[in-house]
Amino acid sequence: METSVVLTRLDYVKALELAVPDARLLSLPMVKRKPVVEDGSAAYVDAGSTMSFVGGVPAVKQQDVLNSTLLAQLAANKKFDRETQTEQWYGFYRQVLENVGWVVQSFSFTRYDESGATLRLDKSALAIIAAVASGNELLALQATLKALENSDPDSKQVTLFDVNGSKGENGNFQLSTASTDPNGNVQMALGAFYFKATEHVGRFLFFSWKTKSINLYFGAQSVLLNEQIYATVRQSVIDKLGDKAQQFVADLDI
Repeated sequence: METSVVLTRLDYVKALELAVPDARLLSLPMVKRKPVVEDGSAAYVDAGSTMSFVGGVPAVKQQDVLNSTLLAQLAANKKFDRETQTEQWYGFYRQVLENVGWVVQSFSFTRYDESGATLRLDKSALAIIAAVASGNELLALQATLKALENSDPDSKQVTLFDVNGSKGENGNFQLSTASTDPNGNVQMALGAFYFKATEHVGRFLFFSWKTKSINLYFGAQSVLLNEQIYATVRQSVIDKLGDKAQQFVADLDI
């Protein structure tokens, strides 16, 4: 029975169709990533997500998180329009994550109410994720967002996130931070967001929106990667992604 389950998971990954990169991304350089420091923290842009790792997450597990969440994004992008079919997109995103070993609750989204006259998505997101993240995870995410905000506007990191995280007046992005639990499994505080606005702006995460001009929806939860399950599909995920793992992922200096 166990062999059958493994084969089913492998077949699932092999059968996935992935979206091709946006034309604006094809010209970006294949930036060689810095070597991972096993006991240090690390941060990445992973398509329309940011990923922060608390110190102590082994290099292979960091790669597992980056690859599995990228696979889920690209497969969902192929299946549904990321910005206009957002809840269907998240349903398929969750399905892919579960099939490669993540334990994920159903995504239920709540509209975010901002009492002030303006709203910055990065600050609102931090407040939301604080409900499911540990203190160290939250610090890692804060450092990641600061690094992204301070990056060159023309850098690969900024272009990757902005092109994948928004289109027109709508956006769909994830901000996540990960550590290891006492059993060695990766646990991740996952913030899932989408928005509908009245205008399109660059660097949308750090823009001061007029509250009346944007509706933000969020879902935040703690998810766990079962490494025993993921180990059975790790190579298949790597093979399926091919060079997309280089095209869609770039590290951040934190």
